[in-house]
Amino acid sequence: MYASKLFEVVKSHLPEVHAHADDTQIYLSFMPDSAAGEQDAVAALQDCITNIRSWMTADKLKLNNDKTEFMIIGTRAQLDKVNVSEIVVGHTKVPAVTTVRNLGAWLDANLTKSAHTNKMCQSVIHHLHNIGCIREYLSYDDRKSIVQAVIMSRIDYCNSLLVGVPAVQQSKLQRLQNAAASLVSNVAKYDHITPTLVKLHWLPVRLRVIFKMAMLAQKCIYGNAPEYLRELVKVKKTSRYNLRSDGGMLLEDYSARSKKILGDRAFTLKLRKP
Repeated sequence: MYASKLFEVVKSHLPEVHAHADDTQIYLSFMPDSAAGEQDAVAALQDCITNIRSWMTADKLKLNNDKTEFMIIGTRAQLDKVNVSEIVVGHTKVPAVTTVRNLGAWLDANLTKSAHTNKMCQSVIHHLHNIGCIREYLSYDDRKSIVQAVIMSRIDYCNSLLVGVPAVQQSKLQRLQNAAASLVSNVAKYDHITPTLVKLHWLPVRLRVIFKMAMLAQKCIYGNAPEYLRELVKVKKTSRYNLRSDGGMLLEDYSARSKKILGDRAFTLKLRKP
């Protein structure tokens, strides 16, 4: 009820807005090669924020400048061409940050997901240490329940963002999963961990990521996913030549224009080539 007018305010300045229960993000793309385009993008964002502030003041709400964050996302080459270092929110200058937390997931300016992986590892290591301190007082079932609730839930959270990341990042999470399995089953440090993972019915981290993407694809096809995801998934139409591929449900091909960093990890591409 309180936020319904927000979309009308934003749409008068920007083409897109992404809103969650308690978090709203406004964003705009521009070409870093064009100084005019860069200035127009910053002006549009600042004008939009100014109007949002006016609307909130009229409706007895408050815009918290300290909780407002600003980040420019792009490849390293693109960011080197950008001259924007801050935007103005009211009387406060908000500097551009290199990492930001978004609904529990960490994003960095290059979308490498390294910040997300590192933050997750710090959290998991902390909880592994705490559980390890009381391991001798817990039964096998209790250890398994606690680790699944506290550790595996963190490893699985937003793991679809890890599709296509370098193997070194997934290996960090795999080592943590191995440590969690060792904690539950009381296996020796240098014992082979695969039999323990099989006994616990835990997929390796790489396969857990693929499973999450497959689940999202299934929900998109059958209309159970959010609309902004369903729009990105198109089932391939049956050919008039009666090809062998017509016997199964395939998705339309998608080719990324940006191959090195951002394009190969796009949601629409990874649904087809996990």
